[in-house]
Amino acid sequence: MTCYPKISDLINDWFGTNINLPIQSFGFFVALAFGVGAWMLVRELKRKEKAGLLQPRMERTLIGAPVTVWELVSNAIVGFLLGYKLVPIVMDWQTFSNDPQQFIFAANGSAVAGIIGALLLGGLKYWEKKREQLDPPVWKETAVWPHERIGDIVTVAAIFGIIGARVMVLIENGGWQEFLTNPGANFFSGLSIYGGLLLGGPAVIWYATRKGISFFHLGDAVAPGLITAYGVGRIGCQVSGDGDWGVVNLAPKPGWLSWAPDWLWAFNYPNNVNGWCSPTGPGPDAPVCSFLETPYLLQPVFPTPIYEIIMVVFIATFLIWISRKLPAPGMLFGIYLMFNGAERFAIEQIRINTPYPGLGGLTQAELIAILLFLGGFALIVYAKNRLKRYPEQRLNQPPR
Repeated sequence: MTCYPKISDLINDWFGTNINLPIQSFGFFVALAFGVGAWMLVRELKRKEKAGLLQPRMERTLIGAPVTVWELVSNAIVGFLLGYKLVPIVMDWQTFSNDPQQFIFAANGSAVAGIIGALLLGGLKYWEKKREQLDPPVWKETAVWPHERIGDIVTVAAIFGIIGARVMVLIENGGWQEFLTNPGANFFSGLSIYGGLLLGGPAVIWYATRKGISFFHLGDAVAPGLITAYGVGRIGCQVSGDGDWGVVNLAPKPGWLSWAPDWLWAFNYPNNVNGWCSPTGPGPDAPVCSFLETPYLLQPVFPTPIYEIIMVVFIATFLIWISRKLPAPGMLFGIYLMFNGAERFAIEQIRINTPYPGLGGLTQAELIAILLFLGGFALIVYAKNRLKRYPEQRLNQPPR
């Protein structure tokens, strides 16, 4: 078993091909995680809508309005950026494929292609609006169901979640100066799930509240998808070998695991995306991998992403099974928070992380896991008490 920093590495190894795609394995699985989570959320929102637990919201839309200056400018900016980078990408595909982040964020590009792209997209927007223009424009009221807002929800979650996930890593591990000096090479090199939740979660709640979607029902609907998406993301950690592994494990494999492959107990992550030989990364005492044709950890570690994937399967299955049995809106989300906190706290015991003396020796993730567990318990208690005051909001039956 080995790691595959890029998706094309996996394809070439499995099928004997020789292609070079600009798709990092970790980024691919993060995108897949968003897709899986969105699909599961849509299914659950539709179920709640069909049961009468969620209602559409009427919104007015202006039909046939002329194109605005902002629409022209925004489309022209996007067209310029695409055109500016398109020519260098085509002319130097190999370099782009090897390091797409660095290539995209670099300043070099084609100004002529950028201007052509700006004129093209700006012109297309003008033509589109001109073709649909009415004299005079008319207002139209349409019913928008919660599941029809999934594109906006995913966009809000992705933007704020990724920013929060990256900022949390920088806070925990440092590296601000390196990031500011070279953001293209470092922005996607490490992401924290808790950073994503702490910033992306409130952003989604804010958006949903503005659109009249109940926090309790949205939380229940998103819970199975959130934990499943987390598991898909951990697949990316394992496949790429991004450094999100456990502590050194030199103990012999126990007899009760004799049926399992050795890498399930201790794994040295050959060809890991960071090119590390030490589980803790580069440092004054860390071994250098330059003498190796394929970098690998000189001391094997617990493959904690695999253990989390296994736990996620059981947690997601349980949440889906119990989702239609709970009486109070919000209870399922509370149970998800408790499972999330318990799972992460448990895995932190064998995972490489930095304890903080100011936190009583806890790691940052352990502290957040404890808070999530307690918050989930408090939400369950609140949801049960709330149901006593509003019995008409009982789950699995439409409101009267």
